[in-house]
Amino acid sequence: SSSPPNLTVLCHIVGWRAVRGRQLVHQEYVHALLRHKIIVVSQRDRYQDHLRLFEALVSGAFVMTDPMVDFPTGLIDNQTISIYY
Repeated sequence: SSSPPNLTVLCHIVGWRAVRGRQLVHQEYVHALLRHKIIVVSQRDRYQDHLRLFEALVSGAFVMTDPMVDFPTGLIDNQTISIYY
């Protein structure tokens, strides 16, 4: 019988939160972005289209995000990003 694939799930905040997290780059956060193949971004309505979304996109991972009023130019659901509801 075949063994299940190696699956690692990280489900917590990596790095700093709030003002400190927006002003400084946490090394653990950068390493997590580069190490994972799927990144889920959840955004508050007033912070739509924030840097966390773009950081996830440039990491090369498959990015899933919640719906936004207007997507940044070039992002297309099911092509360059996946929208979850």
